Amino acid sequence: MLNKTENINFDQAGDRDTDNPFSTLNLTGKLANFSARHRWTIFGAWMVILVAAFFAAGSIGDVTTASDGTGSNIESSVARSLIEKRINIDEPSQQYVLVEFEAGTANDETNRAFVSFLTGELLTLEHVASVTSYIDGGQGLLSADEKTALIPTGLTVLDDEASGIIDPLLAVVEQANASAGFRVTTIGAGSIETEFNEIAESTLVKGETIGIALALVVLLVVLGAAVAAGLPILLALISIIVAVALSSIIGRVTDLDEFVVQIISMIGLAVGIDYALFIVKRFGEELAKGKTKIEAITMAGSTAGRTVMVSGFAVMIALAGMLVVPDLTFRSFGLGAIVVVIAAVAAATTLLPATISILGHRIYWLRIPFIGRKITVDGEDSARGGFWDQVTNLVTSRPILSVVLTGGALVAVTVVAFTMNLGSSGLRMLPEDSPTLHAYDLINAEFSDGLLTSDIVIDAPDVSSPVILAGIEALKSDLDADPFFGDTTLVVASSNDLVVLSAVMQGDAFGDQAEAAVSRLRDQYVPTAFDGIAKVYVGGEAAFGIDSVNQMNIWLPIVFGLVLGSSFLLLLVIFRSIVVPIKAVLMNVLSVGAAYGLMVLVFQEGIGADLLGFQQVDAIEYGLPLFLFSILFGLSMDYHVFLLSRIKEHYDFTGNNKASVAFGLRSTAGVITGAALIMVGVFGGFALGDMTVLQQMGFGLAAAVIIDATLVRSVLVPASMVLLGDKNWYFPSWLEWLPRIDVEGEKVVEPGTLGQEVAASSLTPIALSEVGGD
Repeated sequence: MLNKTENINFDQAGDRDTDNPFSTLNLTGKLANFSARHRWTIFGAWMVILVAAFFAAGSIGDVTTASDGTGSNIESSVARSLIEKRINIDEPSQQYVLVEFEAGTANDETNRAFVSFLTGELLTLEHVASVTSYIDGGQGLLSADEKTALIPTGLTVLDDEASGIIDPLLAVVEQANASAGFRVTTIGAGSIETEFNEIAESTLVKGETIGIALALVVLLVVLGAAVAAGLPILLALISIIVAVALSSIIGRVTDLDEFVVQIISMIGLAVGIDYALFIVKRFGEELAKGKTKIEAITMAGSTAGRTVMVSGFAVMIALAGMLVVPDLTFRSFGLGAIVVVIAAVAAATTLLPATISILGHRIYWLRIPFIGRKITVDGEDSARGGFWDQVTNLVTSRPILSVVLTGGALVAVTVVAFTMNLGSSGLRMLPEDSPTLHAYDLINAEFSDGLLTSDIVIDAPDVSSPVILAGIEALKSDLDADPFFGDTTLVVASSNDLVVLSAVMQGDAFGDQAEAAVSRLRDQYVPTAFDGIAKVYVGGEAAFGIDSVNQMNIWLPIVFGLVLGSSFLLLLVIFRSIVVPIKAVLMNVLSVGAAYGLMVLVFQEGIGADLLGFQQVDAIEYGLPLFLFSILFGLSMDYHVFLLSRIKEHYDFTGNNKASVAFGLRSTAGVITGAALIMVGVFGGFALGDMTVLQQMGFGLAAAVIIDATLVRSVLVPASMVLLGDKNWYFPSWLEWLPRIDVEGEKVVEPGTLGQEVAASSLTPIALSEVGGD
């Protein structure tokens, strides 16, 4: 039994040559040992990397772009690409300013004076080329009751450049809106993108603030000391900075979506803090066994570090599913998330050991009274009968009941997911009090033509041939007879091999009416007019929404299959069991399915939406199921690998399956719960944003993590493992050719121990304060 009063000097005993005793360590153990012994070299190298990354990250905005779907092969994207390549219409961007008169009509003297003053202010702006109003004789610029005026404002830049110069115009509009008796709003490509960006940025700040604050509280509870609690947060922030810098380099080679930074920050905080927490926690446990500083760092790297690396691979495999989808947004998110996971794993396996080695016993400075309790051997509660010990006894003593109740509840919620409607809210994802959304509704209600267009692209060798011209006339006749379509315009490519017929549409691009109109175009009007005489593509915002939903329906099963299959193979090799990976895949699918079901209940059905401050919508954003699956499946592997590695470590030593399951649950449940709470804080912060797509994303991620860390990892996994007994570790002989990868590394005789393996449960707890000084 270990001597509770044995003092170990961190630096003197810890820094002696440990190469020989650890010669059979795995890669992460050797990395940790090297980093601990060459702490200042590793720390200095990381500081150089951090400084360089800080400056490189500042250029990320120069290499990101708003995704327009042109990178995919869906019909609407093909239409857009053809227009850009052969016609290259460089039409200046338009902003539409709307003035609502609270008293009188537009031609009242006071109202005319206000509009005249406003148009004069707009004309003084640098990037405003033209301003038209009813006062100048413009037609169709007043509502039927003359209580609303439309002021089209032409800019000197294109749509994709408008957000960069729109601020002065928005300031004029905001100042005018403050005038008594008038409501002034605006809508256009520039103002729409600006509002989306502002909400996304404020949500990012809110998510990071809430996530870091909650993470600090959880880390203080789990680790018991302020310095130890701060390390995982610092590691996560460093990982994010490095990942953003790497993304800025990648962005010079391939296009990246403008929201990639938000994804990097969200995933970086979640995995970066978790990975560091696992290692710091294991370091404390190894110290409690009586090891020296270097020994404890090395063994923490060999065990928890190995788990972190394997978990990182599992997360990256899941995230790689987004890379196969032919869409800029998904590829960007996948790349950004993978890069930050790589950075987090690298920091956790090199920088963290070096930093712990530098700090020595100072890592446990600023201990929290009543919270900084004893850290015990293998992480078990210092006294049997604690909360997790009771949960463990309950689950392992009644495994059938635990599986039936927990599994039944999750299956019931998962079934709801099959009623999910995929679509997009478009501008409806903005908050209800959004001035942009108000302007959008107003312009559709009072000015009949609307803002949308459907672009019918006719691709033929000679578009001036009689048969093509006859088809165009037939199509125009059908559009004129359809009340949903407004004015049409015709543009012909200079090469005479492409013509674009654009028809104005009313309403919401993602509404049922717009969807029905695009269907009439594709299924009736175009086939009737052209019938195989030319290649015809229907584009526009409404068509793009429909095509995107259809694309997701095609790629979802493909990505699911690739991720599930790859994850199965990874776990098969790691745990050398065919039962464990099958069960892991099924339970991860159950976690994700339950999260989908909760999203449907809250956002689609509105159950609890008002209580939680969310907006009820008709559909779940079409890209979220695939995005959430990739993220959640990877993150859930974190907990699964962490739990199973402790179970297998104990099982390999004792051969007792039930005792090993109980030990694994009891020794990891607290850390898993703490890590889950950190992720919930990070994701929950994003759910508090004002856009419904961010609310759905944050809620879905947070709900899945809660389900996964509690019901699945703490109840369903251990209960099912107790039921299966030794069959959990069944590995057919014909698979023996697979490489051996031991998650926890090889067993070695460790300096500072008794020189023999002893059952973990027989060791006496040692308070960290009893481990020797510097």
